Amino acid sequence: MNLRRQLEAMKDAAVFVVSIPKAPYRCPPGPYERACQAAFYFKHSKPKSKVLILDANPDIVSKKGLFTKAWTTFTPAWWNTAPMPR
Repeated sequence: MNLRRQLEAMKDAAVFVVSIPKAPYRCPPGPYERACQAAFYFKHSKPKSKVLILDANPDIVSKKGLFTKAWTTFTPAWWNTAPMPR
């Protein structure tokens, strides 16, 4: 519920940043799923907003095909990815 309230409180055209730690960590799909949920909300409620993923890993560590398809097919305008600064 906290995330929902935070997303609802954001202005349209905001940037939602997801920071993904270097693997291994407890639930590898978790951060990517959270980014997808935020993008889904933005697509329907705040279409000018974007998701920025900062990933400490050189590549997607879990369900790469699934998340890549989601980011390139369903909501390509909402995604930006960048390596996390060291």
